[in-house]
Amino acid sequence: MNAESLFRSHVVRHLRGFNGNLLMLFEALDEGDVPDASDLSIRPYLQQLQHHLKLLSATDEDNFLLRYALVVPGRRHGIRPPISVISPERGGFSQRRVDEAAAQFSRLRFALSLGRRYLGPLSSDPRIAVRELGNRIESEMTDADWIRYHDNLPKGEVELLAEIAITHLDASSEDEQRLGIEVLECLANFRREGLGNIAFELLRREIFWPGSLFRDAPDPIAAGLIGRIARADRLQLNHLLSALAWTRGEPARLAFNEWRGHPQGCSANLRVQPEHYLSHAGWTLTRDGRHRELISHPCHRLVKFADNVLPDLAVPCRTETESRCPGCGTQLRWLFDFSKLPALFFPNERLCAPRRLLYCPNCTCFGPVFSRYDLEGGAEWLSATASPVVDGSDSGPSCGCGIMVASQPSFAAAATFEMEDATSLGGIPTWLQDAEYPECPDCRQTLSFLAQFDNLSMPQPEEGIFYAFFCEACHVAAVTYQQT
Repeated sequence: MNAESLFRSHVVRHLRGFNGNLLMLFEALDEGDVPDASDLSIRPYLQQLQHHLKLLSATDEDNFLLRYALVVPGRRHGIRPPISVISPERGGFSQRRVDEAAAQFSRLRFALSLGRRYLGPLSSDPRIAVRELGNRIESEMTDADWIRYHDNLPKGEVELLAEIAITHLDASSEDEQRLGIEVLECLANFRREGLGNIAFELLRREIFWPGSLFRDAPDPIAAGLIGRIARADRLQLNHLLSALAWTRGEPARLAFNEWRGHPQGCSANLRVQPEHYLSHAGWTLTRDGRHRELISHPCHRLVKFADNVLPDLAVPCRTETESRCPGCGTQLRWLFDFSKLPALFFPNERLCAPRRLLYCPNCTCFGPVFSRYDLEGGAEWLSATASPVVDGSDSGPSCGCGIMVASQPSFAAAATFEMEDATSLGGIPTWLQDAEYPECPDCRQTLSFLAQFDNLSMPQPEEGIFYAFFCEACHVAAVTYQQT
């Protein structure tokens, strides 16, 4: 796959974010809710919406989308017929309803424009065009394929794809700008090297979010970020510190060490200490100021429901134990059972990591739960968080996974919404909220990340991700949970 075809795939994935808008339009068409162009009674509302959108005239396509937009407020509130919601008897076309209609119009207009530009010709009839677009944004590309295409892209094609993405950063449309960021984010996270000098274009445009765009950036870029921090407002300061943390190099280590000793400078506009941002990028500072990794390498995907998995590559997940949680009575479970895996999956950085992770499905939702483990796969419950007592009758199904022998880039999971299933051993966590590495209850050091289980791709999808951590020195493991 070359840069241009991969960019088209990005357009498809970006437009899949419009599926909800398209589905609501299809339903309105199927149910005959879109007013006819000959209906004179809707003309004042169309003019009001056009004025709000500053459209002095509309194409046939826009006129259709404007007429559809009029029924959006009614459909959202289940009113039949939906056009009646904007009549004077039902409150009229209020500013809130105008805003609601305009938002749907703008998203659909952009989607059709982007589809026409990159996915080939669409019908001149807007009713047909929207359905053609819906068909063209269906994709069966797996996460593994998506990551591999970026990781294997030759250097010249990387530069070309980045150049295409950068042109979108200068567009007037926020949706188009976001598309450019999504492409660069995948190049930064799905490749072993990161963006390198391409990040200078982000620095020049003052684009600092998401911070992973600056992963392993050259030292001059880190210096440019540091130079902007002193004069940044609070929002920009948050983004700058995150970006600097993601550079992960010596300039960042020295800067965060300096701010640790002189908190009145950088942290005057912050609610947290600057050092807090390091954990998002998978590292921290030791007590004596050295760089310490919080993640392990290499990273291996765990694929759920894999058929014909070799026995030594199978990883049972969320399986029940014979014990119950002392805090709430729920049946304890093994989040992961890595005990049958070959040693190659537990290299030096994971040599002393637990082979099985004990957790309580109930208590873990309220905070980290801890266990003491041995390297033969045993574990002893250490503590439970305060949580409501439950009957413990059912804590969800177990799941079979197969581990992929080939490693994936260690920072692939940093792109939170670019992977449908982030389950993996090693690498960076996919934080759904803030980065929260538990503290070892014995030595008070920050625990290292080991693995994560993404609940979204269960047979009956569930929310959230379970995260597993360990302390090599104390043989303490922890499991936490987050959801959006």
